[in-house]
Amino acid sequence: NWMNYRLRMEIDGGGFFIPDIFLVMDDYAKAEAVKDGFPEGKVIVTGQPALASLAEEFGKSKKVHIAGKEKKKILFISEPVEIDQGKSERENPNFRGYTEKTVLRLLIRPLEKYSSEFSLHIAPHPREDKKVLKDFWNRNASGLEGGVIENMKGREAVFGCDGAAGMASILLYEAYLIGKPAISIQPELRNSQNSYMKDKSGMYFTGGSEEEAGMKITEWLAFVRKSGQGALNPELERHAKAAKIIAGIIGKILRS
Repeated sequence: NWMNYRLRMEIDGGGFFIPDIFLVMDDYAKAEAVKDGFPEGKVIVTGQPALASLAEEFGKSKKVHIAGKEKKKILFISEPVEIDQGKSERENPNFRGYTEKTVLRLLIRPLEKYSSEFSLHIAPHPREDKKVLKDFWNRNASGLEGGVIENMKGREAVFGCDGAAGMASILLYEAYLIGKPAISIQPELRNSQNSYMKDKSGMYFTGGSEEEAGMKITEWLAFVRKSGQGALNPELERHAKAAKIIAGIIGKILRS
């Protein structure tokens, strides 16, 4: 992932553990890890092996569709932000500046204006309570078709959508990699490490005020309206080779 590089190596309370080799998924992760105190020579970019099969799976998924009327289907990729980082700084010093509910509410507002063109579907994180999300949907999205997705894995939902919205999840990055129109919505963002998608070419990003987020979402929806499936991102190549690269590094150590 692109976050908490040092925290993961201090979480046992035993001080800052610096491994002999620290493998990361891309150049951004390497730069951030070095900022966090890892010696540059120990940080190696390998790609992310968990994404190695993404292009192949997507190529076989042409029949995957999110159920619903013939409208552009927007997927909201949820995360348990409120559970993990709280809903205020007073509650949790690691508060992101928003929660999944903040973002979902911001997404619902403009979509209601275009309810004849779009439906909104929520892909819950495995650690989220679906009932809580359904209750939130019922209270806040009466003018929209869609709701919480059932019986479909997150990656399958990404394959079947016309546009993907989220915050800072790997699944949102997957949507971007396979050419889906994607937006990272993080209003009042406090931790710069969460802004890793900001400079991704073709990715919509908003980390400022809620007003700014609303304008960026409207701009993105206009793009989704006129665009179709995009091309696969060249970054996928690096991830496809990740396992081989990592195995090569391990093999070299074993032979030395």
